[in-house]
Amino acid sequence: MNSQVFMPQSTEQERILKLQASKIKRLLLAFAVSSQATCGMWALKPLFDDAGEREFPFRMWMPVGTEKSLEYIAGYAFQLLSVCTSAYIYFGVDSVALCMVIFGCAQIDVIKDKIVKIKPVTMEDRAAKRASNIFEDNYKILVECIIQHQKIVKFTERIENTYHTYLLFQLSGGVGLICMSALRILVVDWQSMQFFSIITYLSVMIMQMYVCCWCGHELTAHSEELYWVLSEGPWYEQSVQFQRALCFTMLRMRRPMVFRAGHYVPLSRQTFVSILRMSYSYFALLRQTHKN
Repeated sequence: MNSQVFMPQSTEQERILKLQASKIKRLLLAFAVSSQATCGMWALKPLFDDAGEREFPFRMWMPVGTEKSLEYIAGYAFQLLSVCTSAYIYFGVDSVALCMVIFGCAQIDVIKDKIVKIKPVTMEDRAAKRASNIFEDNYKILVECIIQHQKIVKFTERIENTYHTYLLFQLSGGVGLICMSALRILVVDWQSMQFFSIITYLSVMIMQMYVCCWCGHELTAHSEELYWVLSEGPWYEQSVQFQRALCFTMLRMRRPMVFRAGHYVPLSRQTFVSILRMSYSYFALLRQTHKN
């Protein structure tokens, strides 16, 4: 990310990078706040639902009991600290991976800004013998864009190779968690703290998968737009060398970048909708089984 190729060369390119950074920051901030709010509701569950009794937030084996106040406080704090730490770990991994994907989107927008600066060659330029200099400058801009695009492709491939297993586990596990959480809502008293904590947890899981799919969709959409920006430029007024290089470049850019989980599942809005449909199908099946 600190490579010289990715450094902004104008205030407009800095604005592009800041704009994309602000988008992902807002989404991740909402995800962080909602996840910690869920942890807070889990912590409050024993105080409201089990008032008058000493219960831990999660019913699991603990090396300490609830009879002694000191042991109860230590066990309570341990469970709360563990679940908050787990939420921060997931948030940290998601933040690193998804911010780098959005960084790739911002770099594609930077390439678009450079392509727009390719100058047309008018008849006056040809008559004044300025065309050769313009041809050379435009060709340099194109070569710079090609090199930057190749760096972006390698950068996104490296991100996918690093996080594809984690993202596949997150998507597949998210389907089961959404299904089981929705089923749990049906058997819990709606006036209890546990009911609202499950609702919040369900929202957090859906938000987490949406952010992942949204980032992948943005990368694909930006790379598709780059192809059309190249085709709409004044390429027909350029030199033969420029047109030949542009032809090979557009053949490569015709295939958009796709960020996949497990090298198989493309992250997109369509994938997010498919996940929700699959979760609802499993939920309906388990609900009917539970009734019977």
